[in-house]
Amino acid sequence: MADSIGTVNNQSSTQPNGHNSHSNTTESLWRGTDYGKWFVADSCTSLSSSIQGFAMPLIAQTVTGSPAQATLLDSIMTMISSVLRLPGGVVQDKYDRKKLMIAFGLIGFVLFGICAALGWAGLLITRC
Repeated sequence: MADSIGTVNNQSSTQPNGHNSHSNTTESLWRGTDYGKWFVADSCTSLSSSIQGFAMPLIAQTVTGSPAQATLLDSIMTMISSVLRLPGGVVQDKYDRKKLMIAFGLIGFVLFGICAALGWAGLLITRC
């Protein structure tokens, strides 16, 4: 049973007659489980996906100056993502999923961070 965020109340222990009794020991989700790794991986993945879905078309429009080209880029990214899902599933089944999630999220975060830094520095704007 969850007592508060990040803790689990372990209430069962076996008595000599085989029945369970209740105790009030509390274990942290952060220790002894993979919750911390999952939380980091899922957070990085969500952040990366959000940036990709919202900011990339805006960045593309800023770079090209054309909403049509930004939409075309978004369509191309969607098609590439759809095509790569099958091989991505094979890789996911072959290798450790937790490590892949962390790598995917961190790579996406770093790449979009680089794009943001370049945009902030004024290096993404095209001059006609």
